[in-house]
Amino acid sequence: MSLKTISPSTNNSSKRATRQNKISNQQSGSSSTFDSAWKERVFRIVAPGAETVLLVGDFSKWDEAPIKMTPGGSNGVWQAKVPLAPGRHHYRFIVDGEWKNDPDQQELVPNSFGTLNNVVEIS
Repeated sequence: MSLKTISPSTNNSSKRATRQNKISNQQSGSSSTFDSAWKERVFRIVAPGAETVLLVGDFSKWDEAPIKMTPGGSNGVWQAKVPLAPGRHHYRFIVDGEWKNDPDQQELVPNSFGTLNNVVEIS
């Protein structure tokens, strides 16, 4: 058996993989890797007729590692449960390839693309 040494340059990808595992485990009902300081946040958007809805944000490296949302039945509501560390997080939705804001979240901040990001605060 050989051991792999993680260098500082691969540490970020290791952290990203751990983060994705936490999200995957949380979505599948497992909480074994859920950091106790983190809080689960349910994101929802109404998008009737949509084929795909993704959640992207600073917690997913934006569209580098989008979180696939699940449809919640015939009412057009899509949702994703995501464990988040305490702090302020910027996010948006991508509905069938089109970037959308969360109409239920009031705080918006400008981004570098000339549009707005939603903000959620986890305490």
